[in-house]
Amino acid sequence: MTVAITAVGADAATAVAPGGSTRALLGTGVVLDREGHILTTRTVVDTNQVQVVFSDGRTAVATVVGKADSATGLVVLQVGATIPQQPVFARSARLRAGDFLVSLGTSMRTLDRTVDVGIVAGLSHKATLGTRQEVDNLIRTDAAAPEGAIGGPVINLKGEVVGISVGEVASQDGWALILPAETARSIAKRILSGGTGPQASLRVSTVTITPQLAKAEGLSQQSGALVNAVLPRSPAAKVLRPRDIIYSIQGRAVDERHTLNSLLAAYRPGQRVNVQFFRNGLVNEGTVVLATEPSPAETPVSSEATP
Repeated sequence: MTVAITAVGADAATAVAPGGSTRALLGTGVVLDREGHILTTRTVVDTNQVQVVFSDGRTAVATVVGKADSATGLVVLQVGATIPQQPVFARSARLRAGDFLVSLGTSMRTLDRTVDVGIVAGLSHKATLGTRQEVDNLIRTDAAAPEGAIGGPVINLKGEVVGISVGEVASQDGWALILPAETARSIAKRILSGGTGPQASLRVSTVTITPQLAKAEGLSQQSGALVNAVLPRSPAAKVLRPRDIIYSIQGRAVDERHTLNSLLAAYRPGQRVNVQFFRNGLVNEGTVVLATEPSPAETPVSSEATP
């Protein structure tokens, strides 16, 4: 379920809502659960006077439960009402280039829903979303974010949420950026458990193992996250080495690097996680104290990204 988020603020556009009342539109959000939690972005919620407008015109005052790290800028709100209808979240890791996407937003003038259709133009995109810290694992689409779409859901043709609109690429092509659904939900879970602040990181760079890569590199496994660089003097350097294949974090399967990123998003720096991995075809495991995300200058050189 998509909701409009409104507030009274000098920088917000004025919208005429159903019934003729005037509100200031900030953006869009997506319902997380029946307890009234709503996920959006920090760029939308810049005031304590926040209202949520449902598609049937009902309104509810929302409070800010918590904010994530400044890199992703996700925020969880809560309204004091039970929400019977929740969206279905899909695994965005299953997306492939060329898949169709629908981006949902809110009209700045009428609070009606807006849509734009496009395709997946790229996966594993890196960008800076309003801070100096880069965000990895973004989905790039040519479905230019429609009016009021920031903070709102992006769905597949089945109507399942595959991500959250978080920004646009400054170019004539009008690319929009999407945070994958798994990552967004993991961050929301961390916020709801009281964990705000920087996102946790292993400080290693990984690539997804494909059958082609496994054959070319002579790897023993056909899936997982292949470590191709480890940040020197990081906690993970005591456990992991290049060419290790991570297949589990805290007992949860890692079938590719996107899954690894999503699992880590639920943790905070300083927490310990059990990492299971293959080394030279043999099963290994170790405990790693998670660190903060490395700065761009610290990031290990990699063809992909750094979880």
